[in-house]
Amino acid sequence: MGSINAVPSYTAYYNLPPEGNSGTGLVFAIFQIGQMVGALFCWVADWHGRRWPIFIGCLGTCLGAVVTSVSPTIPAFIGGRFMLSFFSTIATVAAPIYLIEIAPPQHRGTVAGLYNTLYYLVRALCPRDVDTSDQNLY
Repeated sequence: MGSINAVPSYTAYYNLPPEGNSGTGLVFAIFQIGQMVGALFCWVADWHGRRWPIFIGCLGTCLGAVVTSVSPTIPAFIGGRFMLSFFSTIATVAAPIYLIEIAPPQHRGTVAGLYNTLYYLVRALCPRDVDTSDQNLY
């Protein structure tokens, strides 16, 4: 997300100055704020089971992605990012617990290790792909 300020189409779409502005900090910080607020609702996975928080979290994440992608203004963009982080936090907390619960007992340690390891592998590969696709746009 940090390199989006350098993308000319982003600054042109929202009529931002190329050198940045004061609203840029909130665009970046709102994701962490949404995660902190979402963490306050993680108890729902213990209270009402794992499947519904995963479903609602994934559905909310999809809706947040739509709001973010079609947002005509910076406040709508910020609201979409908040939705993304809030709902993804709820799903992200419930999913590994559910995965470990449904794994056979002899494979639970391996499944948990693969889940946590592959998360960081995919996260490391994503910025490279975004950068490569952005270079091919122009």
